[in-house]
Amino acid sequence: MEEALRTLLLQSSTLAGLVGERLQWGAREQATALPAVTLNKISGAPFYDDDGETGLDQFRVQVDCWADTMTAAKQVSRAVRGQISGYGPTNDFRYIEIDAERDMREGGANQEAYEYRVSIDFIVLSRSF
Repeated sequence: MEEALRTLLLQSSTLAGLVGERLQWGAREQATALPAVTLNKISGAPFYDDDGETGLDQFRVQVDCWADTMTAAKQVSRAVRGQISGYGPTNDFRYIEIDAERDMREGGANQEAYEYRVSIDFIVLSRSF
């Protein structure tokens, strides 16, 4: 699922134009150029119906859109949403839908170095990989 979702996101020319290849699973390395996107699988389990396992898995995936300004973080988040919100059905994904969205500002002691983040939780129903 991880590789297929990353590939699907990078198929968006809008998103690729904003972040290039700076779209990865896990934590973003410090000093990585912005804007960037990180993905994290928050939870996952087999999907069941009345007959048991369906051959599908359901995941919660957190997509974090990072930038130097909130405006830029929102642009990246809109590109992500435009590419995968409501996506499916395909061979890999039955559906992808938004569950929650949050706007934040991250940083340490130096406020001028704070980064902006739009975090979107998606529910992803995919074939079992």
